[in-house]
Amino acid sequence: MPVGLILAGGEGRRLGRPKSLLSIGQDSDGQGVWMIDLVADALRRGGGERVIVATRDGTLPQPDSRPLHVDDVVADADGWTGPQAGLVGGLRRAVDWGSEWVQLAPCDVPFLDPLLPRMLDTLRTEGADAIIPVSANGDENLLALVHAEAMLAALQQARVAGERSVQSLYRGLRCLRIEGEALIGAGIDEACFHNVNSPEDIEFAEGLMARRRELERGYRRT
Repeated sequence: MPVGLILAGGEGRRLGRPKSLLSIGQDSDGQGVWMIDLVADALRRGGGERVIVATRDGTLPQPDSRPLHVDDVVADADGWTGPQAGLVGGLRRAVDWGSEWVQLAPCDVPFLDPLLPRMLDTLRTEGADAIIPVSANGDENLLALVHAEAMLAALQQARVAGERSVQSLYRGLRCLRIEGEALIGAGIDEACFHNVNSPEDIEFAEGLMARRRELERGYRRT
């Protein structure tokens, strides 16, 4: 099964704090729910054998002493910038573990649906290096299922060419794109791709989470 790689190296400048420490709503015990925990849980329920988190310095502050349920935390690779740094650090660790495929995920998608990684995993083929879901906003490059060695080679090529964007990494890869209709048919909606980047995004996410929990309570009562 693929390894899950959560990219959590962003500074969260618009939020004023790292996204890895952001809580969204509350659980049944009234505790805040870490957004990164939601992503890790979705990757595990989506079939991830193990989960890696890549952060700027290889540590993950835990102010309330609750353990983060991941298998390893790695540092962004030296000499790299942005998401590419986390990709290099995390992919190298996955390769060390002998994993051929890695499911990517940013730490700011609290409604990641476990159906997505499961669906992408069923589409693995020798004819593709990356399987990319396509939302209403376009290619979701940081939610792709990627062949680890092929992506590391693409990262090296991008570095030589001076390309720093994530999009540039896929130009030299054989990509299979999964369009919206296929995702909807599999039961995956747009909330799966909702990024939390601003206070308004937090408000939206908390409202959506509250509505979902209310529906869950209603199902239990019936």
